Amino acid sequence: MNQNNFESDEIKHIVLNELEYIQFKRLLKYPEINHAYILKANDLGFSVRRDFSEVEKVKKNLKIVSDKIGFNYENIIRPFYDHTNNVELITEAFLYDGERPSLSGKRLNQIDGIITDLDETPIMSTNADCNLILIYDPIKKVFGNVHAGWRGTFGKIIKNAIQKMKKEYSCNPSDIICCLCPSIRKCHFEVDFDVANQCKEIFEYTNRINEIIQEGEIKEGKPKFYIDTVLINKILLEEEGILTGNIIDSQICSVCNSDKVHSRRAHGVNFDLATALIQKNKM
Repeated sequence: MNQNNFESDEIKHIVLNELEYIQFKRLLKYPEINHAYILKANDLGFSVRRDFSEVEKVKKNLKIVSDKIGFNYENIIRPFYDHTNNVELITEAFLYDGERPSLSGKRLNQIDGIITDLDETPIMSTNADCNLILIYDPIKKVFGNVHAGWRGTFGKIIKNAIQKMKKEYSCNPSDIICCLCPSIRKCHFEVDFDVANQCKEIFEYTNRINEIIQEGEIKEGKPKFYIDTVLINKILLEEEGILTGNIIDSQICSVCNSDKVHSRRAHGVNFDLATALIQKNKM
């Protein structure tokens, strides 16, 4: 469903002169956490191509975001996604063991999830339909940012992230809050039989395949299917012990709302990327 304003019981929608973004009201309860999902206002985009040709544009846009919302621009960490299920732990030792990860993401190649407890170290993720999941444990003060495209979702990357929080920081899953940013929803995630069949093989054990996969029309002689990757990630989180009440869904479809949200499916080859950032402030 198309929405002009995303304000809801769960979402705060902020409009500034050159910036428009949403925040999760649940995370706003914790003053030590700063976060935002940047909407498509004034065509702000955060796409860094494989040849790194657009780094300067991204730097300029991130500086605007950082100045307006209060992120530590100099310390932003951006992984270079490759639709994997790889999750990296960012520690002081990691940061000082070689060149600090740059906005080009060169040092964090093939990493789709970041977990850390470092102050003033914003984690950046990008999407144009994929799931982005912001994570926070207010007890252990550990936070994360996970990019879960359909391949990462099938690879259960969000489980890897939660398991890393348990192992490395002794996080109790009942304390962890997970916020699902705008992404493509079941209404528009149309796939061919091979992807639908792969999904069925992986997640049939949940006994919720009829909710996850819906048969679509036959187009050009090929059957089409619709997959609910958001639901899959919710199921995976619950399997790790995350409380249902701590899984906060923006309920915003990037395709339905492509006038405000970057979407590869809606915008085609000229698509750009949105960004979500999360930072723990020094208190």
